[in-house]
Amino acid sequence: METHFSLQPFLLAVTLMLCMSCSRREVTFIQISDPQIGFFADNKDIVKDSVNLATAVDQINRLQPDFVVVTGDMVNSEKSARQLDCYAEVMSRIDDSIPVWQVPGNHDLGHGSTDAAIDSYVDRYGYQRFSFRYRGCAFIGINTCVIKDQNIQQEEDQYEWLEKQLKKYSENSDEIFVFSHYPFFIRRFDEKTGYSNLCMESRLRYWSLFKKYGVTAVVAGHLHDTVNSEHDGIVMYTAGPVGRPLGNGYSGLTVWRADPRTGTSSHEYISLEGMCAKVTL
Repeated sequence: METHFSLQPFLLAVTLMLCMSCSRREVTFIQISDPQIGFFADNKDIVKDSVNLATAVDQINRLQPDFVVVTGDMVNSEKSARQLDCYAEVMSRIDDSIPVWQVPGNHDLGHGSTDAAIDSYVDRYGYQRFSFRYRGCAFIGINTCVIKDQNIQQEEDQYEWLEKQLKKYSENSDEIFVFSHYPFFIRRFDEKTGYSNLCMESRLRYWSLFKKYGVTAVVAGHLHDTVNSEHDGIVMYTAGPVGRPLGNGYSGLTVWRADPRTGTSSHEYISLEGMCAKVTL
C-alpha cells in the first residue's frame, strides 16, 4: 500500500515560523527632545536651533530607523509663527518612509495647559497622545503637561485612555515604552517636587499603573540634560536636547534598540557631532 505525504502542512508551519520571526525583529528608533526652536537666542533668532535640528534630521535619514519620537518642546514660543514654521519645514525633510510621533511639551502649550491651548496644539499636530504596536513591542505617548498643570478633566480622560492602552498591549507585547515630556522623576523616585519633575502623588499613581502592566521604560525630555534612572524595575530615562543644552548637557539625540525576542532594550545618547562621526544602525 502506498503512503502519500503532503508537504503542505510542513510548508505552512515553516511560513508561519518565518512570519513570526520577521514580526519580532529588533526595533530601532530615535528619540529627539527639545529642539525648542528660538531658545538659543531667547526668541531673537532661530539660526542655531534650526541648524541643530537640520543636523539631527540628516542623521535620521542616514540611519533609517523604524520611526522617530519627539518628546516635546518643538518650539520656544507656541505663539511664534516663525518658530512653528521652521520646525515644521525642517521636520518635513525626514524621509516619508520614517514615521514621526510627537508629544507636547510645556513650551508647545504655553502656561497652564488649558483646553484652548490643547485644541490649538491638536489643530497643528493632529493629536496630543498616541499608541501603536510594532514588531512585538508597544509604544504609547502621553501629554504630561496636563498632569503637571493639573488640568483635572484632561488628565482623567487621558488616564482612562492610558490604562486601556496598557491593558490591551500588556496581553500581546514583550516590551512597552511610554513617552512623555516631563520625567516623573529625575534621579530618585523620592526626590523633591520641582520645575522639572512631577509631584509624588502623580509618581505613585502612574508608577503603580506602569508596574501593573509591565512597562519597560518611561522616555522623557524637558531637562535639557541626560539622566538615566530606574525604580521598581522600570527605566526612567530623561534625554538631553537636540536644541540648547543646560547644566552639563550637550546637544544630541538618543538611539534606542528593543529586541522583543529577548525582552531587552538599550539606548545611547549621542552628540550631534558624534553621530556624524561613528553611529550606524
